Parts: sequence; structure tokens; C-alpha cells
Amino acid sequence: MIYVAYLCVVSPEKTTPFISMLRDGGLYRELTRQLYPRQIGISALRGCANSFLVIQFWLDERAYQVARNTPSHPILLSMMKK
Repeated sequence: MIYVAYLCVVSPEKTTPFISMLRDGGLYRELTRQLYPRQIGISALRGCANSFLVIQFWLDERAYQVARNTPSHPILLSMMKK
């Protein structure tokens, strides 16, 4: 298993939607579940102010590399930046 981490700073008014999309049943979680079956899960740790450490759990490095090379990967990452 490998872990991939992203640091996200979210504006205060978008904090609740950001958390919701990462939870079970949330848009980001459901999309990644469908597009990346070898992604085990995702977790967000809240830091100071409105910062989050988002950690993705993958079966192996190959699974992550394959996902990174899909056309959907940049779109999904942009969801975390908005």
C-alpha cells in the first residue's frame, strides 16, 4: 500500500462542501470509487484555520501511476482546488 498526500487550503465558506465531498457518499469519494477501483480510500485531516491534509490510500504504486495518467485525474484534482 502507498499513501499520497495533498495539502489543501480551503476558503471558509467552502469548508463544509469540501468536507462533504470527501465523505462516504460525497461527490469526490463516489467519482474516485468508480474511476479508480484500486484506490482503497481517502481521508482528510483538518489542520490550522482552513487547511486540510488529504491522504489517498492506494493498493500499490502501479495503481496510483495508472490513475495519474487517466484524463480524469487532473479534473478530480481541480475539484480539491476550487
